[in-house]
Amino acid sequence: MLKLLNIQNFAIIDHLELDLQPGLTVLTGETGAGKSILLDALTLACGGRLEQNPVRPGAEKAEICASFELQQLPEAMQWLKDNEMDSDHECVLRRVITPEGRSRSWINGSLLPLAKVRDFSRYLLDIHGQHQHYLLLKREAQSELLDHSGKLLPQLQLVEQAWSNWQSQLKQLKALQNSIQTRGQRIEFLNFQLVDFNQLQLQTDEIAQLEQEQKKLSSVSMLATTAKSCGQQLDSSQRSLVNEIERLQAQLEPLKATETQFEPICQMLDSAHIQLAEAASELNHYSQSCNLDPQRLKFVDQRLSEIYSLAKRHRCAPELLNEIQQQLNDELIQLEQVDLNCEQLAEQIAALEQHYMLQAQQLSQSRQATAEQLSRKVSRMMGKLDLAKGQFAVALEAKPAGPSGLEQAEFLCTTNPGQPMGPISKIASGGELSRISLALQVSTIDSRSHTTLGFDEVDVGIGGATAETVGELLQELGKQQQVLCITHQPQVASRGDQHLKISKRSDQKNTYSRFDSLSSQQRIEEIARMLGGRKITRQGLQHATTLLEDALRSE
Repeated sequence: MLKLLNIQNFAIIDHLELDLQPGLTVLTGETGAGKSILLDALTLACGGRLEQNPVRPGAEKAEICASFELQQLPEAMQWLKDNEMDSDHECVLRRVITPEGRSRSWINGSLLPLAKVRDFSRYLLDIHGQHQHYLLLKREAQSELLDHSGKLLPQLQLVEQAWSNWQSQLKQLKALQNSIQTRGQRIEFLNFQLVDFNQLQLQTDEIAQLEQEQKKLSSVSMLATTAKSCGQQLDSSQRSLVNEIERLQAQLEPLKATETQFEPICQMLDSAHIQLAEAASELNHYSQSCNLDPQRLKFVDQRLSEIYSLAKRHRCAPELLNEIQQQLNDELIQLEQVDLNCEQLAEQIAALEQHYMLQAQQLSQSRQATAEQLSRKVSRMMGKLDLAKGQFAVALEAKPAGPSGLEQAEFLCTTNPGQPMGPISKIASGGELSRISLALQVSTIDSRSHTTLGFDEVDVGIGGATAETVGELLQELGKQQQVLCITHQPQVASRGDQHLKISKRSDQKNTYSRFDSLSSQQRIEEIARMLGGRKITRQGLQHATTLLEDALRSE
């Protein structure tokens, strides 16, 4: 239920904060005071579309916050859970609108697109304004209301799933059948492509191994040549480093007997001679041990060239060639088995079609029973709403199989004796349509969740005993769920559990709308005003008191 509504700078409302109560809340006031503005603001908070800019002149923005309690709305709590939003059994809808017409919407502090807010709000609020009654003229809305009335949504979901499974397999079969026409050419082309792959016989990790081997083989010749040249410079020529050290040793060796300082120098030269000779030996050994294999290098180069060429033709990295080959093989196998697949799919499709028809026919039977029951209920209710000669019926018109079943509902009525039944869009006037809408709401109350219901002047064009009946019906609705009702009828206003009066005042610059929650005495005075106009008489006060006492006794 709606617990709190806060509105700022919206139309002629500068600031409003309302605590709403369970049951029936009635809103009364003079024409033009701003009663419908409240429901308009609530509709926008719930993701409604802007038809005109509602920002109060001179304000930077309009803001609407609506706080709902969710304990009796499990579907709303599940929606929040599915969308990863904390609820704690309540939620706050907030919408901000700028003078330029831009707006943003939040649910529990999370900024969301309007479509998402509207999707969630259908679990919270159902407003029947004067233009919302005309939604009943749409066949889709009529079918939806019928299914809700009979609690047929689980059956409808089974039909939708059966239809989806059936159509999915049909689509796959059509795709296979279309492929048969070009299958021969495609098989020939795939076989042509696979010849190169089969000849190549590329092994796992072969490319990396070949590239590493190619690099090594290409370097062997250069390494061997360099090692041999360096070895010769050390110890294989007349001017080699080893020979030069030997000449130095020969010159310094006799000097050791004369000067002792030459002793360590000669030792260092001896050590250098030994190390250089060993380095020369190692270099010569390496150059002689290098395995020069030009034939292997030629093979590796050719193998890599073939791999790179095939990758280029298929416009992929060489490492993906095995994956491409597998894809081609898989497609070839599928094409070669297409006849068998078509046969198997046809059998599956026949079974899925049979399953769909079974589910759809069961739904049709449930809809027929619900239509008969709803027709009787609404017809009886119309009799209480000054449409005693009227009748209501739900017709089920066959249609091609689809996700919603085998038929579509159409609401028919007659409001005058002797006149044939016809679509409510052609038979019912605006006032009659609003009363039929109320009759439908009352007749289907047991099938709905505890959403907040809003009625904008549902009692337009009626009075007397009929208005009293409307008040009783709204009071009965209020026992099951929260109801907000804008009314001009004192018989309806007297039935409210909470009574809000909307008034309008103006200064030299601006007009303001004011909302007051009325006390018992104030309610008597307001209802007396509604009965007799601006001048409140003693008789009017007595009549108002009687209406309120009758309403209390009927609770």
